[in-house]
Amino acid sequence: MRRALSPLVVQIALLCQAAFTVGAHATESAPQTSATESASASGAIWAFRLPKEESVSYRGVANFDAAGGGPGAMMYPAPNAVGLLAAIITHAVIAESARNSEKAKIQDEADKILLPYRVVLDTHTNRELLSQAVRLVRAPGEKLIIQQTEQSSGAWIVEASPTFWMVQDQSAFILQNAIAMYSPNDSSKAAYRAEITVVSLPRQGGDHQSFWTADSGEKLKNESAHLVAQSLDIALKEATGALAPSSAVHKTFRYQEGSIEKMERGELISSQCDRVVIRTLRGGLMSVPARRPNQTAEAEACSN
Repeated sequence: MRRALSPLVVQIALLCQAAFTVGAHATESAPQTSATESASASGAIWAFRLPKEESVSYRGVANFDAAGGGPGAMMYPAPNAVGLLAAIITHAVIAESARNSEKAKIQDEADKILLPYRVVLDTHTNRELLSQAVRLVRAPGEKLIIQQTEQSSGAWIVEASPTFWMVQDQSAFILQNAIAMYSPNDSSKAAYRAEITVVSLPRQGGDHQSFWTADSGEKLKNESAHLVAQSLDIALKEATGALAPSSAVHKTFRYQEGSIEKMERGELISSQCDRVVIRTLRGGLMSVPARRPNQTAEAEACSN
């Protein structure tokens, strides 16, 4: 006859499982480029697979700094060490649940910035977004768009999961794009994965809402497509070995996220036009607005 597991053992097992899951996700987000050598040829075929979701995901940028408050002090009444450990675990679970609930409320409040844009966003599909973005991708090779369940013989399958965030002053967008690539020889396991963030140039002055919603949201959709194209170009360059660090030295990069100055620690990957690409300490890639104006030569190169 089996003995029932104690609640403490169950809780510890669940916590261990959660820790393993988080670790697995962190590993998956790291770039994997070892199996993409054959994609470096200019004759490669890139098949961009449509996301499962029909509508493009937009959220408002939220500030979670105050979520959860301080750790506080708590007495742990327990008859023995096992009871004490169980009380600590229970308290941690309750505290985490409270923090998640508060974060959800903060995010709901931040998303209200998008209410005036819903008439545009509710009709903006991933098919429309990806079709426009793929036309802007500069990487060499044939490019085509396939259905979510479709295969393409001889092509590298590229999956993208873009999410856009509008800053609260409505002057800029942030794209977070999870990208995976599958070899023509093995579609069961991704040969490359990366989390790529692209921060748009902040728009200066004027009525941002009127600007983004004009002509049925044409400028908002164009900006979104350009951000996706930038993220895809970065991924394709890294996957084919064309994107290498220009310096192994880590430093602090300052950039504008709308009207707010942000900082990110990482190594410089490339610098051109009015943008820099960096690899963060978390292993992700970021394309952010350059802090200072570019030289004339760089500006001319961008216009070509």
